[in-house]
Amino acid sequence: MLLNTYSPYLKLDPQSKDALFAGLRQRIEDDFGSRLQLSYISAFHISQK
Repeated sequence: MLLNTYSPYLKLDPQSKDALFAGLRQRIEDDFGSRLQLSYISAFHISQK
């Protein structure tokens, strides 16, 4: 679901996107037991003029 929100994946035609996501899903199931732990870190800077 997360990948589907990123621009490069939004631009794919539906058939390509479905094939890509199906392949990724299969790989995650086969290699990681259907579980993949991800972390997402964001940073920002605040400045004052």
